[in-house]
Amino acid sequence: MKSIAVRRIKASLGIVFVICSLFQSSVAKTTGVASIPEDKSNFHIFLLMGQSNMEGGSSVDGEMDTDTNSRILKLNKSGWVVAKDPITNNYDVAVGPGFEFAKKLVAENPDITVGLIPMAEGGKNIFYFSKPNDKYFDTLYYAQEARKIGVLKGVLWHQGEHDSFNVYDAQSYEKDLKALVDQIRIDLQDAYLPFIIGGLTESKYELSKAPYRRDVGAALKTVGSEFPQCAYVSSLSVPFIEADQIHFTSDGQREMGRRYADAYLTITSFWTEKGKIWLDESVTEEVDGWKFSPELGAYYDEFFPIIKHKQLGWLKVSIDSGNVIHLDSPFLGKYRVKKDDGFDHAIYIQSEDLTDPENPVLGVAIYVDLMREPGNPYTFYDHAVDAFIDRLPGMTVIEDTWDLNRMVEAEFRQAQWAEQYLRNEIAADDYYWSQMRRFVDDVVYHRNYTNYIGWEGYHYSNDNETGNLRAFWMDKFLERLYKIDIFVGQAQDEYQNATNVLLNQ
Repeated sequence: MKSIAVRRIKASLGIVFVICSLFQSSVAKTTGVASIPEDKSNFHIFLLMGQSNMEGGSSVDGEMDTDTNSRILKLNKSGWVVAKDPITNNYDVAVGPGFEFAKKLVAENPDITVGLIPMAEGGKNIFYFSKPNDKYFDTLYYAQEARKIGVLKGVLWHQGEHDSFNVYDAQSYEKDLKALVDQIRIDLQDAYLPFIIGGLTESKYELSKAPYRRDVGAALKTVGSEFPQCAYVSSLSVPFIEADQIHFTSDGQREMGRRYADAYLTITSFWTEKGKIWLDESVTEEVDGWKFSPELGAYYDEFFPIIKHKQLGWLKVSIDSGNVIHLDSPFLGKYRVKKDDGFDHAIYIQSEDLTDPENPVLGVAIYVDLMREPGNPYTFYDHAVDAFIDRLPGMTVIEDTWDLNRMVEAEFRQAQWAEQYLRNEIAADDYYWSQMRRFVDDVVYHRNYTNYIGWEGYHYSNDNETGNLRAFWMDKFLERLYKIDIFVGQAQDEYQNATNVLLNQ
């Protein structure tokens, strides 16, 4: 299979011997026009795939960005060069999202150089970029060669306008896009390769020409929002060219580039890592290796971003570019935390409805006084989150412990279901490799959550000197943890077996 693919690539490129020497010679410190980092881990390479909006050939209504940055490179027919507009090699005048995307990445991370490989081509449907067509093998070849001198960090995808004209293309677009994402990951043997997906323009006029535009737009959003290690880039309020309604303006392309960068940095946990540094600066106390942050109202340790929030309990935290804190509980849902600058030691918690990523619905803001009950990380708080009311009086040790037990039972079921989903997908022979990987990760994630809750129950019952209750608790907890570990092993084995089948096809 691989030798056939290489032969097809050579035939389609025509100048493959030049490109081969280009990539191999790039291992040296410079190519004469661009400086390649000595440490390949600092050369972050991205594929730019899709139609004309990724090329930017129809988006010039202003001036191209002729500024350069020695840490932003692009691959053209002569090799790696310092980048400036146009990034595409198909036009002399073009503005796409790639350059602005790279500018934001290097601004956030001073240690890296970004390399852009333009693979977009206007007016093509999704099959043109998919296996077994020549464009797919071209893209795969460039990706594999680029990895010899750097790290392939992700794919930027903007495509779908062409598929909006035909009902059959539109109806199968979600399935076809998932298959493309999966195939690239399988052939590159990288289940976590980020795939950033851009939304179509907000135009409604174009519906008369492309009646299935909404279907394709919905598919783009679904895959970007729900498929593992993908992200959806909204075009909400991004300006487009009124004359054709399909293409973004130059300023619109630059805005999309910044949004692509934000989406990429979010799914790679860059903002969360940066946010942890921000939180560490505000730590006021440490107890038994735990840090307490008044900015978040949470305790956390080396296992961050899993935290213990004072009011909401065990949560997974993420932080975006604006230091807005998002909390995710498997029991309570999603929340957003906002620091209130008008009061000392105060925050607001808002529930989030993320069914529509473009327009999240925020619930009523709940004021939290962080100094009301400082406690310590082993204190169990009855959360009373459902009613958003103050701490309920009279909760006993037994009631609190059974609350913990119900949480462990819930996590046990989640792990069991995730493992069963994986098994069902494999049995039905109708699965996506990326989706399978997510099921394995879910089992491990719920296992870790169970471990957190279980040890909290142990310390809680121990602190309250309830010996019989503690023994009972530990028996139940360890029994559940043992069974979940079996699920973890089964899921990992099943995933590996399925992977071996896919890679040997």
